[in-house]
Amino acid sequence: MTNEELALQVQAENPAAFDELAQQSRRVIHRCAWRLWLTVGGDMNPLGAEYDDMAQIALMGLYGACLAYDPAKGFRLLSYLWRQMQTAFRDQYRDHRNDALKEAVSGDVPIGEDNDATRLDTIVDDSAAAAFEDSEDTDYWQQVRGVIGEAL
Repeated sequence: MTNEELALQVQAENPAAFDELAQQSRRVIHRCAWRLWLTVGGDMNPLGAEYDDMAQIALMGLYGACLAYDPAKGFRLLSYLWRQMQTAFRDQYRDHRNDALKEAVSGDVPIGEDNDATRLDTIVDDSAAAAFEDSEDTDYWQQVRGVIGEAL
């Protein structure tokens, strides 16, 4: 089957058709994924995206191309691929600009009415809670030993 026939079957919600199309188009998919990966900087990209991520985005782009494909327009299916890959990439990494690390605030910022505490003071320390419970247990067992010692 041609790519275009498979795309029409994907539009008709035939999942096996997409698998066959992805297998049939794997060389183009990997070439486009490589191109996209190099576009964002390759190994030095600021997004931390790996080539495997780009290959997955390329498959999402292929699926988007299948959904966008319209035989009446006269274009081949793979002519839709690059635009759909870019859209899939933007959707995947759109929140990167609003990354929490870029908007991080120092933990030493004073808070409270008298500015007598910092943000770090509000973070729960699980190890401190465990140490507190251990000290309570130790005190309890010392009292138990004392009571038993007096009773004996």
